[in-house]
Amino acid sequence: MSHLHTFSKVIWYSILNTFVTLTLTLWISLKILRKYRIREPRLSVFTCFLGVISGFINQGVELRLRSLTARLLQLNATVLGVMLYISMNAVLFSKLSQQDESLPFKTIEEIIYERQKSICVRNDSFALENIKDQWENQFGKQEDVINRNCPDVRNPDNANKAVCEYGMVVLESKQMMHSLLKKKIVHCKVSNADRRYFITGNVYIAHKQFKEFGLIENFIKTLRSTGIIKKLERKWLEINYVNTGGITRSDLGQVDFRHVRDIALWFTRPFSQQQLGLYTTKRPGDGGAGYR
Repeated sequence: MSHLHTFSKVIWYSILNTFVTLTLTLWISLKILRKYRIREPRLSVFTCFLGVISGFINQGVELRLRSLTARLLQLNATVLGVMLYISMNAVLFSKLSQQDESLPFKTIEEIIYERQKSICVRNDSFALENIKDQWENQFGKQEDVINRNCPDVRNPDNANKAVCEYGMVVLESKQMMHSLLKKKIVHCKVSNADRRYFITGNVYIAHKQFKEFGLIENFIKTLRSTGIIKKLERKWLEINYVNTGGITRSDLGQVDFRHVRDIALWFTRPFSQQQLGLYTTKRPGDGGAGYR
C-alpha cells in the first residue's frame, strides 16, 4: 500500500468518481431488483461503497448478492483494481530496471586486482558451490573474489564482523537475516532489496468465499497465456529506449491514463476476438488456414 503514490492525481480523482458511480449504480440496482421481487439484501449506500472498495483492492468482501447484475457491478471494480495493479507493477518494474548501481564496485576485475573488497558467502552453501562451479570453468579466479579473509558466517558470533566490516555479505535466507537482526547480533545499519519492487505471478488477492474468484482466476490465466502482461512490461521499456535512446528518471513517472488505456486495450483484445469469431480454422479443400 505504500506505493499507492505511484498513481497520479488525475487517476485518483477518476478512481474516486468510479467508486461513487459504481456505489450509486449498485445501490439503485438493488432497489430496482427488489421492486421486481428479485431477492436481494437491503444494503445501505455506505455498505455498497465498502463493497466497491473491497472489489477494487481485491479483498473480496462478500455482500451476499444473488443476481448476476449485482455481482457484475462488484466485479467491475475488481477488474479495475487488477488493471491498476498491473499498471503500477509495470511502472515500478521500469523504475527498478533503471536504478543506479548500488554495488561498491564496478567490475569483478576491480575486486580481483585491487583486493579491497570481497563477497562473503556462507561457507559450504549451495550458493558458494554454485559460484565455484561456474567460475572454475570460466575464470578460475573465484578465490580472489569469494570469501577472501571472510569470517565463517555459519557462526552467528561472526555475523556482525562479516556484515559490518566487509564489502558485501550474501546470506541465503531471509529467515537467517531476520534472526540475526532480532537478536541484535548485527549492530550496524543494513539494507536489503525490498521484495515489493519485484514482479510476482499474482497481482491480486481474493477472499476464499468470493463467488467470482474462479472467473477472475481464469481471466488472469487467459491474459498470461496470451503473453499480454509480459508484453506490456516490455513495451513500456522499449518505448523509452527507442524514443529517447535510454531510460531516464523523468520518463518513468506516475501511472497515468496512458498506462491504464494500454492495459484496457489488451484486456479487451482476446475477448473481442472470441466474440467476433476471429480465430483461425482450417477449411476442407482450401489447402490452408482461413478465418471464420
